[in-house]
Amino acid sequence: MSHRAPLPPELAFVRGGLQIAYRASLAPQKLALLLDLEGPDPGTLIPFLVRTIIEEINAGAAGGAEFDPGAGRARWLEGPIDPADPAAVGPSYLYGIEVAAVSPRYLRHVVELLGGSGRVRSLSLFGGLPLDGSALSVREGDVEAWMHPPRTHLELHPAPFTVRDVPLAGKQAFVRAVLADTASNDLLLAFDDVLLVWTGCLVTYGGAGGLGRSRVVMPPGAGRGGHILAARWDEFLCERRAARNLLINLVGAFHLRAARVARLDVGLP
Repeated sequence: MSHRAPLPPELAFVRGGLQIAYRASLAPQKLALLLDLEGPDPGTLIPFLVRTIIEEINAGAAGGAEFDPGAGRARWLEGPIDPADPAAVGPSYLYGIEVAAVSPRYLRHVVELLGGSGRVRSLSLFGGLPLDGSALSVREGDVEAWMHPPRTHLELHPAPFTVRDVPLAGKQAFVRAVLADTASNDLLLAFDDVLLVWTGCLVTYGGAGGLGRSRVVMPPGAGRGGHILAARWDEFLCERRAARNLLINLVGAFHLRAARVARLDVGLP
């Protein structure tokens, strides 16, 4: 009989303290997020993380293979989102977020992101749709299983542009988007936001070379000019396949919402 390796200490609450009932849908639904910490959070980290979740969904980071990256939507409905709100320190939270086109596998990231605070006692995620037994319906046991090897993350949605893998030496990483038209300053900033969301999401992804977490050393700046948007990382230690899938999906949303991408060059160790 095989035995699962124990989860990191900050995710110990998953066994017995995690409840999930969620069915993904293209149509909007209310996602209720209930969270209890072991004590107050004077640094108001939880409201920041909830805002991060909303930003990631809106950027196209949550659709996986199930939904077009451009369809992802999230909107805050209720709960302490402002750090100045007295309720922002917890230790108990109740949030309502309207979500659309969010893959069930994204919930694994939500659990690990919130659990990263190291002080979670219990977490519940309840969607607004009844479960139907399909692959879009998940409970806590499904999400917990995805946290163990082979550590299932979001899968790849077919890209609406050409993807070319570029071999690189060592631990460096490289991303270059070739646009169909000349990039404006607004597009440069929008592409920077794509890369920030990408590397922010990777915080919860497993690291390469035995690292428990990914490690990404940001470059001094992104290269750009004409039709080219590019960035290079001096050190990129993360699971390659998961990072590549997420990047292509995010650039897919950029392609649909901001500017047409003719080709994406991806160099990951």
